[in-house]
Amino acid sequence: MKCLSNELQFGELEEAVKSADTSEEINNGPATAPSVRLMKAIAGYNKVVYGACLVLEIGLASIRSKCKLFDEWITLCLL
Repeated sequence: MKCLSNELQFGELEEAVKSADTSEEINNGPATAPSVRLMKAIAGYNKVVYGACLVLEIGLASIRSKCKLFDEWITLCLL
């Protein structure tokens, strides 16, 4: 089951990711946090609701492989 429609336009988000060396670099301030960017792209976006849904859809392993700092934090939490 897909959480989000493939019809949504994510051009600004895609450009932000392409312009950064890592996905984590797009979170460089309160106005550019991923949740803020998603709220602009998706009417009614709710970080708490959709965040969990997106992790289920994308997969935690995929997120950890692309986000080194997040992976290190998760690893420390699991110790």
